[in-house]
Amino acid sequence: MRDLRYALRFLWAHKPFTATAVLTLAIGLGANTALYGLLNSALRPLAVPNPDELVTIAADTKDDDTGGFQYGFSIDALKDFQQRAEPFSAVFAVAPRVAGLSADGHASQFWFGTVSDNYFPALGVTPAVGTLFTASSGSPAGVVLGYSYWMKTFGGDPNVIGKPIRIDGSPAVVVGVVPRSFRGTLMAVEMDGYVALDDLGVLVPDVKRWLYHNRKARILQVFARLKPGVGLGEAQSAMDVLMTSLEAEHPESDAGIGARVILEPRSRPLPMRAVTEAIPFVQLLGMAIAGLVLLLACMNVANLLLVRATAREREMAVRAALGASRGRLVRQMVTEGLLLSGAGGVAGYLLGQWVTAAFVSRIDLGADLPLRLDAAFDARVFLFSLAIAAATGVAIGLWPAWRASRADARAALHDGGKGHSDGVDRQRLRRLLVVGQIAGSLALLIVAGLFVRTLMSVQQIDLGFDAAHLLTVRLDPRQIGYDEARTNEFYTELQRRVAAWPGVASVSIAFTTPLSYLIGGGSIYLEGQPPPKAGQPPASFLNHVGHDYFETMQIPIVRGRAFVEDDERDRSTTRKVSAL
Repeated sequence: MRDLRYALRFLWAHKPFTATAVLTLAIGLGANTALYGLLNSALRPLAVPNPDELVTIAADTKDDDTGGFQYGFSIDALKDFQQRAEPFSAVFAVAPRVAGLSADGHASQFWFGTVSDNYFPALGVTPAVGTLFTASSGSPAGVVLGYSYWMKTFGGDPNVIGKPIRIDGSPAVVVGVVPRSFRGTLMAVEMDGYVALDDLGVLVPDVKRWLYHNRKARILQVFARLKPGVGLGEAQSAMDVLMTSLEAEHPESDAGIGARVILEPRSRPLPMRAVTEAIPFVQLLGMAIAGLVLLLACMNVANLLLVRATAREREMAVRAALGASRGRLVRQMVTEGLLLSGAGGVAGYLLGQWVTAAFVSRIDLGADLPLRLDAAFDARVFLFSLAIAAATGVAIGLWPAWRASRADARAALHDGGKGHSDGVDRQRLRRLLVVGQIAGSLALLIVAGLFVRTLMSVQQIDLGFDAAHLLTVRLDPRQIGYDEARTNEFYTELQRRVAAWPGVASVSIAFTTPLSYLIGGGSIYLEGQPPPKAGQPPASFLNHVGHDYFETMQIPIVRGRAFVEDDERDRSTTRKVSAL
């Protein structure tokens, strides 16, 4: 306690020195806390029981060059996994969709997950209000609300259970609300609600035509829970055997499709091969950069303490002459270093949390997804910051303390002792610290310069269309109950009226815009040729567009022609027109 009181008095008496050291450490520790907090928020385990048992089963399609486009499975494949995959205690799935939810005369966008019946039991999620379905509800379809959407739309009213609502005009009823801690299984996206897969056909009758009993409709992201004692390698081996069996049983749909078993955090945000393999490198690079910032901060403070130790050698000599042991002197200065690092750690943690929150709040994907990257207080981030601060305190206090404690008391107390106190060894150490700081700072500047240069180069990339004077508006008449015929009529009239506005050169419609988060796609079959027997047909990203689309986007046609209005009018299944 005496060491602590003395250290507090000394640091308070030397406020400029203390403020400089604390601020320097706060920047270094804040950078580490902010980066670790972001990584933690993106990769933290799901808020469910035993999250370390959860894995993702991703479709590994032979010769797939889309970077993971076909990383989904069909409903029939999901049923095969549930019945025949021995390493798992449960296999479940989700597919995100967007619709409109109408209640009490008001409509709002509704991002929901279509999930298997065992989704909530497999995750171990219990309801905050009502019940969570374990089977399809039939008509009307049962809907489980997300906690945030429940609070935002219904004010957290517990009487919402049993309330009739409409999803894209189809009748539904609220059956439950998930707990506040559960935000779904898609990274940084908190679903507004959930609907059973079998009930999707009740809400959207059109899906019955192409989704159910169609092994080529691979829309599901599949998860599983490992049985106790089963490792990742054993699960992968079992899935290899199962996928070989399914390929033999269903060669027309499952040829060339394998399965990769991936730890659930490694499959975020989507189980894409390139992303999964890059995650460890990104983590290592980020922590290395943050660690270098912290190392520079520690060097800076250590240099300050060395200078301070030089000035305090006479003090140490007097204390040694009065009977203070070398251990006591070292303990005193290490205590001061721990106090500095503790204050810097608190300031750094607060700075890191503020920077993280500010960064998250400024993320703009140009999308209306219910994004939620949780950067709130986390005990692991706090303990990480505390441990780093303690190690920093020992590192920056021990060496200067040891040097000061070794001072020659007689020489330091002599009138000429000041000249002796700044010896060759200490000058050499301080020069090494300065050189290290300059080298580390130069490395950081080079990395930052490369990042800035890359960002500037990205901004100059030719996107293939002219974004100047281009406006986009996203809407979906189905969200208020329009059927297909009325929707087509609405868009036709909308284009006609907007095209008549002064200053509008061209107008068109599309399912999605370039670089959007909404992506459509499908397999390509050559007319008159059978599909490949040894694998899957090539896949491609697709966009459904109206006439004048290429003119509006200023995309040149290098061969052939663009779409015309007659192509849009002819909606028969015998005449399809596409552009590559």
